[in-house]
Amino acid sequence: MPARAEGAGGVSGFVVDPQSSARVAGVNLLLIRDGGGQPISLTSNQRGFFSALALEPGAYILVADGIGGPGTTSCVAVNVDEGEVVRVVVPVVHYSRDCAFPKPSLIDASQTADIYRI
Repeated sequence: MPARAEGAGGVSGFVVDPQSSARVAGVNLLLIRDGGGQPISLTSNQRGFFSALALEPGAYILVADGIGGPGTTSCVAVNVDEGEVVRVVVPVVHYSRDCAFPKPSLIDASQTADIYRI
């Protein structure tokens, strides 16, 4: 496992087809931090797994475009805490979703393993 920067957190998980529970490989994802910064590009591996470590704590959106077909977007909002790796599942969707950062009141920082979908 790669070393993480002190005080940093991370996000990892799988891209999954909710109808078949199959993991989906080769999906391009974009991790965007609330408040700006350079987006981080990720790709799910042959087992559908992805990860980003050494992240600054804060709110992020994980976006996967086109995984349910052209014009579709799947979004998962996550709150990265210091020293924690948030585990998420990005569902393959067959409809378009709007992506937005969650309001702070929607994030329960004590539940780092929960999935927050927009």
